[in-house]
Amino acid sequence: MVIGFIIIGEWPSIKNLSINLMSSNRRYDVILSSADPLEGILTVIFSYLMMQALAELAVMYPINGAFTMYICRFIDPSWGFACGWQYGLGWLTVLPFEISAACNVRTFRAMLYKI
Repeated sequence: MVIGFIIIGEWPSIKNLSINLMSSNRRYDVILSSADPLEGILTVIFSYLMMQALAELAVMYPINGAFTMYICRFIDPSWGFACGWQYGLGWLTVLPFEISAACNVRTFRAMLYKI
């Protein structure tokens, strides 16, 4: 879900880019359909760079566990705990919508191909 909008002709603000970056870790199509194409392109580039940085951390500091272990190691264990719970609760919130979308796609394909 894209929260921030910018006026066409202005440079995307850091606030809008960071909101889009945090909310777009799963769905690039939502970002690319946002109001400003420059904002979408920059968000995809920043997402790619963030994933590259996470890959570099995984190579340099191989640990057992999820990405929240890097937060525990480099920031604070309480931040890692909070981010882990936020990630889990985020998936529990999104999962019913993903299941609903899969059912809608299946129904559409069944009607389209008369299965």
